[in-house]
Order: sequence, then C-alpha cells, then structure tokens
Amino acid sequence: KKSEAWWALAQDERRTIVIPKEVHVDTKPPRARLISVSPALLAAGDRVRVRYRANEPARPVLLVDGELAAQGRLRPPGARRLTWTARLGAVPLAPGPHEIALAVEDRAGNRSAQTDPVTIVVT
Repeated sequence: KKSEAWWALAQDERRTIVIPKEVHVDTKPPRARLISVSPALLAAGDRVRVRYRANEPARPVLLVDGELAAQGRLRPPGARRLTWTARLGAVPLAPGPHEIALAVEDRAGNRSAQTDPVTIVVT
C-alpha cells in the first residue's frame, strides 16, 4: 500500500507515474554576508580571497564594479571561501579602486540581495 503522501497521476498499461501530493516551490532568496576580502591592495592578476557566509546551500556570485566577475559551486550553508584572480573575464583589473560585492544563489535560482561593497585597490 502506498503512503497517503503519494498518488498515481496516470496509468498507461502497467506503468504508473507517481508524484508527491504536495510540491514545495522555493521562492525565498538566501541571505549572504561578506566576511572579508583580502588583500585590499593588490597587483593586477593577484589572487583575492573572499570569505562569505550563506544561510542555506548556495553558490557565490562575485560582482566587481557591478559586473559578474566569478561564480562558485553550490556549497553547504555556513562560512565559505572563494578565490578570484582579479580579472573580469580574461582581462586583469585596471589599476585603481574597484568595488567588490557578493550575492549567493540557491538551488532554485533565487538570488540574495548583494552585500554592501568593499573597496580594493589595484596598483
């Protein structure tokens, strides 16, 4: 006997399609907190370590001067780290100040609000 939580959607000969009675649609965005960005003063092409925290499984989305700079893979909730090579695409960042912000995206594609930006300076 099948659980009451499942029911047959259709029967075709001897095949049965079973789906859950209740479907949860995740529309709530995760929350992100930028913990640190280091170093704050760097040369073009240096590696930048970005530490962040997400409240649910999510992947990081790094924004530099408002442009997508890097994305990480889906990770469990908690404090995590993303390493980035200070490039936008294949182009190293130009000398001067740049703003880094972070958002996280959950499995359902919901994206958090971006964090307050942190300034780094490329020498």
